[in-house]
Amino acid sequence: MQLSPQAFKKMYNLKFLKFHDSGINLHVGSPYNSKVHFPNGLSDLSDKLRSLIWIGFPLTALPSNFNPENLVEFNLRDSNLERLWEDKMHTPNLRRLILNGCKRLTNIPDLLDSPLLEVMDLGHCISLLDFPPLALHLKYLHYLDLKGCDFESLMSLKLCDCGNLTKFPEISGDLEGLDLSGTAIDEVPPSIGSLTKLFDLNLSHCTRPKHISTNICKLKSLHKLNLENCQKSGEQWKVCEFWN
Repeated sequence: MQLSPQAFKKMYNLKFLKFHDSGINLHVGSPYNSKVHFPNGLSDLSDKLRSLIWIGFPLTALPSNFNPENLVEFNLRDSNLERLWEDKMHTPNLRRLILNGCKRLTNIPDLLDSPLLEVMDLGHCISLLDFPPLALHLKYLHYLDLKGCDFESLMSLKLCDCGNLTKFPEISGDLEGLDLSGTAIDEVPPSIGSLTKLFDLNLSHCTRPKHISTNICKLKSLHKLNLENCQKSGEQWKVCEFWN
């Protein structure tokens, strides 16, 4: 199906747009065989959009005049995107950012003015060059997926005081510092062992962990481990549980 660049031009008050391309085969790694085509591009999207869900978005970029200020949910997973927008845009209402499987996406503008962010899924965005700067104290963030991303320039990731974050983030790359202090993570999974260059791990004031994988012992580069007020079933963790 082919659509014109002005397909949504007169939909001035459009607030919700959900477009699921059933032609996408998510299981064979071919997310770009879309049945919807814009041979001449897409020129317009309503600035009043609050929810944009377009699985398998076929273009490499959104319309240049699109303003995401009112977006609450932005889900363009498994799409052909290479970039979101050229300049920094304000996204104060953004709560869900889902770009999983956007294998050609190279850059995400900073999210410093997105304090309401709850879900950030960048899994398998294998072309991303860097992790976007985030707002301080993301107290609503409860899900972060960076699985399959290789941020060569990302040396430190700070998610401190994200009090609703319950799952240890899936991270790849050469991370040296990881601050999860004050989060609600319930376990440190075996995947921690893949962070072979991790130097500083801060788990202080994490009061809900039920299990810390012994794969933490494989972190030969780890020099600083902070478990202050990190409780296990009401008792303090003991470092000797890992190194004895």
